[in-house]
Amino acid sequence: MPDRLFVVLTFGVLLLTDSLSSREPACHQLLARPPIAGESIGIVHGPEIGREVIEEAIALWRSCPNYRADFPALVLGEAAATLFVALEPGNSGSKRCGSFSGRSITLYRWARTSDRSIRSCGSLALNLAHELGHALGLPDAADASGCATRIMADLEAGNLFERAVAAEECRLAGERWRTLAELALPADPGTETAQPDRPAETDRAERALRLERRP
Repeated sequence: MPDRLFVVLTFGVLLLTDSLSSREPACHQLLARPPIAGESIGIVHGPEIGREVIEEAIALWRSCPNYRADFPALVLGEAAATLFVALEPGNSGSKRCGSFSGRSITLYRWARTSDRSIRSCGSLALNLAHELGHALGLPDAADASGCATRIMADLEAGNLFERAVAAEECRLAGERWRTLAELALPADPGTETAQPDRPAETDRAERALRLERRP
């Protein structure tokens, strides 16, 4: 009987371990703030970036099942909130392959690694999708091996992982925003739809974008 009990307990522990290991790691810590109301974010780019790069980056976020329903659509051209994307042909002078500041996104072809060597920044579309994630209000993913394939993984030269938008990133983008479809539902008391004084710690996305708001 004790041997049988030991086998049952061992099997149960193995099942629990396998279940936990199959879950998506928690790679993001989103600060608790009222959602932002918005319907679309436009993207305008310079001639140095091909239209296909923008479309590929948008497609990565469009793969989210809650795209447009829970967070703004990303569209080519101007919208109520518009981002301007530029490409710097040289190196960034740091380990970063892109930046989001104000209403501007800058991408780089090259960057420096921790050993000061120059490395290619790889796919422009993946790097742009990362910066669009910042525009949607997401922080960088945690510096952990289980997070290296997230689209919000730290943008450094030499990151050879094939990145994609993960389910957690889709969910967090949805938590950050309220679309018109959602605002047509009974009002959520936690939704920010007016223009109150912004707290000093408001994140970059809230400070930078001209957002569509509905009373």
